[in-house]
Amino acid sequence: MTFLVLGAALLVAAVAIVGAYAAWLLTAPRQASPAPCTALPEVLIVVPVYDEAPLILRKLENLAALDYPPALWRATIVDGGSTDGTIAIAQRWIAQGIAGRPAFTLLQTTHRDKTAQLNDALRVESGPEWILVTDADAQLAPETLRALAAVAMADPSVGVVGAGVRPAAAHPLESLHWRATDWLRQRESDRGSAAIVAAPCYLARRQFLRAMPPDTLADDVHVACRAMLQGHRVGHASTTVIELRSPRSFRALLRHKYRKADAYLREIVRFLPAVRRMPAPLRAIFLWRAALLTAVPFLGAAGAVLLALGAPTLLESATPAWLLLALLFLFAPVRAAARAASLAAMLAAVSALALFTYPFSRQGASFPKVLQPWEYQLPDEAQ
Repeated sequence: MTFLVLGAALLVAAVAIVGAYAAWLLTAPRQASPAPCTALPEVLIVVPVYDEAPLILRKLENLAALDYPPALWRATIVDGGSTDGTIAIAQRWIAQGIAGRPAFTLLQTTHRDKTAQLNDALRVESGPEWILVTDADAQLAPETLRALAAVAMADPSVGVVGAGVRPAAAHPLESLHWRATDWLRQRESDRGSAAIVAAPCYLARRQFLRAMPPDTLADDVHVACRAMLQGHRVGHASTTVIELRSPRSFRALLRHKYRKADAYLREIVRFLPAVRRMPAPLRAIFLWRAALLTAVPFLGAAGAVLLALGAPTLLESATPAWLLLALLFLFAPVRAAARAASLAAMLAAVSALALFTYPFSRQGASFPKVLQPWEYQLPDEAQ
């Protein structure tokens, strides 16, 4: 029974860390929604793309429909050497030059990875302090930019603002994960600062995006950590972006989450040595998130291994209990809890794998696309 006791103790410790963080967040006073922004800032929108022919036209039209004064924003589409017709589609649309439409430009590069494309865009495009970074597969509601700007302008200490994300069609665990992370970022924001923003769409001060290190895999995590290191909060706006490209199979979901965990871990390692320079409560939020990505998966993996070693003894002595648990899974509330537990177990497993393989990771910022072009789920097709 020694294996069982030690394994259970490690799993309890992992759950306790998660529970303590959730309790800390839940005790934070809820922040009031910012008042409508009357002094809107100038914004440069940057859209990194590579082989996005199925989505680029819809993205351009989506941006053109934003409810934001045309004189206060412009957009740059940064292409990384597309060969599927993306460039021609964008050029034709931009050349139309519809009256009253904000300025759109196309910047052609040879960089397939998002980090290099963003660096190129900010070297070429000067001007606005605020930069909206958004992916080709992200559909923004008309009020999105206003909502992000309202959070940014309500508090001068805000350096980055994120939005909620919902997949148009995805594996159930991916949809659950987005709901959970949106809740987490909102509660963290109530505590003082969200830990990260979501890559499909976020607003950041230029200084936190400029000249990102070439080994940056997760620009959304890097920009948030850089802002917190300089004493700036990461806000969260009450607006939701629709992501058109999400993993639908469990296998694709595992690959996707492993890449994300590996990319996030790289930023934890990068900024942890300087964590003392982060003011409270930003430092506490960073350290809590670091523990969730490192200590919790390690404890969970070690606990699971020990329980597996002691499983024969458990099965011999507790067969009726296992049968009772199986029957309980027939009830809907328990099934919902099981789905949440499955998500937690999956995230812990891929995070543990990313942690153990980190010294050997050679991942680049040019991630393989989650879906093939014919698999994209568009909002009007998801109804």
